[in-house]
Amino acid sequence: MAAVITKQRAAELVLGLFAVLASRPEGMRSVEAIAETQRLLPPTDQELARDGKNTWNRYESTIGWQTSGPVKFGWLIKNNGHWTLTDEGRRILRRYQSDLD
Repeated sequence: MAAVITKQRAAELVLGLFAVLASRPEGMRSVEAIAETQRLLPPTDQELARDGKNTWNRYESTIGWQTSGPVKFGWLIKNNGHWTLTDEGRRILRRYQSDLD
């Protein structure tokens, strides 16, 4: 059975992504944002594994899936592979930033 990324780790990755995007008000391509997040929060060996025929590893997939909620809440805008943090997303980041430290 494949190992699962915990909810806590998934939340940490989304906050890391938010921190990356907060430094780029104009937003950035999703692949660049994920790469920057990996530098901030390096993936584990488990997170680098791929499930089946997926082109993304578990780390990338987790960020991709776990950002659907923030999009619905208006914290993040995804537009044709370009991701931008909204003002509300910045507020959420400030509220939980200490969880990254």
